[in-house]
Amino acid sequence: MDFGEYSVKNVKSFQGTDGYGYNASLYRGKKRVAFIIDEGCGGEALVQWEDHASKKVKITCTGYQDKQVTFEGTPEEKLLRGHIESIPRQPSAHFPNGLRVDTSWFLSELIGNYEETQQLKRWCKKQTVLKLKGSDRGKYTIIHSPYDKHVKDYVTKEFKDTLEEIVNERFVKA
Repeated sequence: MDFGEYSVKNVKSFQGTDGYGYNASLYRGKKRVAFIIDEGCGGEALVQWEDHASKKVKITCTGYQDKQVTFEGTPEEKLLRGHIESIPRQPSAHFPNGLRVDTSWFLSELIGNYEETQQLKRWCKKQTVLKLKGSDRGKYTIIHSPYDKHVKDYVTKEFKDTLEEIVNERFVKA
């Protein structure tokens, strides 16, 4: 999914009463634009906009059954909704036209991507992490040796036909 210039920081995750929850700061570029809360109780994530005191603007976006919905919100909310509207429909086995990305889905993917990156950084400190061609999203092969030139040479020779990425190269140099 294309996150554009949006990112999250200060992510705190926890087990809620009905699943996983989190708190995080939402950034557009280097500017903090909102605080996000998912209470882990089965509902939607709540967004507290930093510019909540700004003059409200009209926001038009695609809603249920692809109908246009217009409402008032903050300027930052309008920018985020505009970005989300630009994301192509996502493939689905049950919906031939795919699924439209909404704000909750976008934020959930953004948080998931952040947490996966943090986990990969931890793994890469003491071992070598590989992404192999055809492996499922979030599935990695671990070699229990710190990444260095010798491990890189071994991996590129041993996995030459199936290697998609040496994940360590995102974070550390051999």
